[in-house]
Amino acid sequence: MHMTPKCMILYPLAGGGQFLKYLFELSPECDTDWPTHTYGTHLSYLINEIYPADRTWHNYLQWEHRFRGTGQWSIKADHEEPEVLQTHDDVPKIRVYHESDEAVQAWITTVSTNFSLMAHDWHTDPDHWTVTDMDPATDRKQPQLLNAHMKDLPDAHAVDWIWADWDTDAYVKMCDQIGITPVVDEGRQFHTHYAKTRNRVVRSFHAWIDNNFPNKIKQLRELHYKYHTQ
Repeated sequence: MHMTPKCMILYPLAGGGQFLKYLFELSPECDTDWPTHTYGTHLSYLINEIYPADRTWHNYLQWEHRFRGTGQWSIKADHEEPEVLQTHDDVPKIRVYHESDEAVQAWITTVSTNFSLMAHDWHTDPDHWTVTDMDPATDRKQPQLLNAHMKDLPDAHAVDWIWADWDTDAYVKMCDQIGITPVVDEGRQFHTHYAKTRNRVVRSFHAWIDNNFPNKIKQLRELHYKYHTQ
């Protein structure tokens, strides 16, 4: 059974939409969305369970998917609008983007662990994804998943602040649009913890690259040549 959400956040790939979802879920109107826990506050649950110290670059996305189904989240976040919402015009939709394409590129190449992303020339093609409808007869593109396209939408919010300095005015404006109560102090604390999480993720990623990558590449080369160059 699908629950009609309070809000739908439409965000580009690696655009921080899950952070925004949990930020809005801290509002009192969403109190019953949370799974049962023994922490004193939902913020403590967020910090200790969803963004803990052992969430890092190689398990970041798996951790995200692990917690998508742990609560009855009434704030939904995705890269495209699900069919269930296309018949609910009364559900507020917030579209977000980043002014800096490079910031998005930097994040996706950290948490994706996808070699094709690292090999891509981001300077000449800042949004290289082309998502199709899987119909070979039409092969229609769905650019709404991409940051560059989101910038052109007149009602979209720039959310570069989620990766920079906390912006109370921007946060409150989005809460007003959704119809939920801002919790500025908790929101700021979560924003600070999110920054520390990203700092740890990036530094652990580069520590692994510096210490392990040459040997891993050597192992891969030996394996690839052994079985696929005959």
